[in-house]
Amino acid sequence: MRYNSRGRLSKPPHRVPILSPSLLYSKRVSVDSWTERLRLAALASLAHELRTPIQVLLGYLDTLKDQLPSTLPARSRKMLERMNANACELARIVENIMDFALDDAHPGPNRDSQVPTLHLLDEVLPLIESICHEKGLNLEFELDDAPVVIYARHRQLRLVLANLAVNAVRFTAVGGVKISIRRAGTPDHPEVVFEVSDTGPGFGPELREELFEPFARLSSSNSCRYRGLGLGLTVVKRSVAALNGNLEVHSTVGEGSRFVVTFPVHPHEARSEVRKRN
Repeated sequence: MRYNSRGRLSKPPHRVPILSPSLLYSKRVSVDSWTERLRLAALASLAHELRTPIQVLLGYLDTLKDQLPSTLPARSRKMLERMNANACELARIVENIMDFALDDAHPGPNRDSQVPTLHLLDEVLPLIESICHEKGLNLEFELDDAPVVIYARHRQLRLVLANLAVNAVRFTAVGGVKISIRRAGTPDHPEVVFEVSDTGPGFGPELREELFEPFARLSSSNSCRYRGLGLGLTVVKRSVAALNGNLEVHSTVGEGSRFVVTFPVHPHEARSEVRKRN
């Protein structure tokens, strides 16, 4: 056996179970490459196990909503909406954990999926609609120049838009959130732009890079009010890279924030749009 300078084993013990809590939380284990790989593998396995029951729960909730009578009291309907929103939020958190742990979002051609834009918004809306209503926020969509279908990776599109939208709503107390999807680029090199802006507290340039670090939180006296693991923007950054895209951040303290994601799409999209116009 080989030992490191601290007298600990430099290779993983054979009998350590992959889901051992010590691999995730112990501060006594030296942080080297094999330990980190095991921790991430345990995290990914845990997220994978959580994903299935959450998806089953969402399916039952959808079925229940479809079968409810129109005479259902408003209070009961609101409770059901709250349950659905929390289940959707759990699904988003689990997906973020899996993306962070597996880190399999490598750059590649953006032709894996044909994602209807309205379908993408339908996936994001349950995460933010009820929260906006409770806070009294104005939720605005700008889709006048949006493509009907986005030819790019569905999973990465969902991760980018969902996490940006949830962050915007979470940190906005007064005012509103605006989500814009539009075409950009040229017919030979088409692009799509996602833009999410809010009227939240904003942040200074000193926090701009820190925001994308795993488990980062705003250095604010109000930060304790905000839930979340701090993985959302880390996942956004990775997903944008996987889309071969570019991420811009614009924010001013006291004036809100604006996140702009631009990424290339398959040229078939531009040709399809031209045929529809003609």
